[in-house]
Amino acid sequence: MFLDDGPDYDALSYAWGNDNQVCKIAIDGIEHLITKNLHDALQALVSGDQLVRLLWVDALSINQADMKERSRQV
Repeated sequence: MFLDDGPDYDALSYAWGNDNQVCKIAIDGIEHLITKNLHDALQALVSGDQLVRLLWVDALSINQADMKERSRQV
């Protein structure tokens, strides 16, 4: 499988925000804690006329507590 064969998606990568200000979101029925800034960014990205939007968010897609995985992904 090649990247060109997969679905189109938008990527969001960032390292900002106050880790003490968190919000809960659910992805496939599983709760995740995210920073308020990420929550605000996600709301801005999915608002509007677009009913479905595929996003890849490094803060959610990469295990941030696993330094080996984080290093490999960077």
